[in-house]
Amino acid sequence: MHISSARGSYIIPPDQLRATHKAQSNSMRFPFYSLILIVTCFRGVDAQTSRSTPQTGSANTDSSSLTSTVSLQEYREILQNERKLLEDQSDKYYARIDTLINRTVSVLGIFGAIGLGLFIWQFGKTRRDERSGSRTIQEAGIGSY
Repeated sequence: MHISSARGSYIIPPDQLRATHKAQSNSMRFPFYSLILIVTCFRGVDAQTSRSTPQTGSANTDSSSLTSTVSLQEYREILQNERKLLEDQSDKYYARIDTLINRTVSVLGIFGAIGLGLFIWQFGKTRRDERSGSRTIQEAGIGSY
């Protein structure tokens, strides 16, 4: 690439140009991946929140007209129904949290088992391997005399 400046013109070698382009592309990866992570997290939080509003027996009434038009028995029934709805709703959300915890524990357990298996496979030896290794070392030591 040919660049001209006030001091004169010079040519940038292709390998330096590639290195500069690679450094710029690597510096852009971190903000891009950070943005994706943030959007994913907030979308997950938004999906967990409820968009429904609790329903009451009579909409848009003030308390003075409510007491005058609704008898005490009806008011108790309304409160009982609302409590039942809230209890059902809370049971549903507790069940969601419970399944989330169960999934998290199972996924972490699977990752832990895979990690432990890879660690043992990479660094661990069985007794048979240790015995055969020590025998070959002893035979090599005895054979050298």
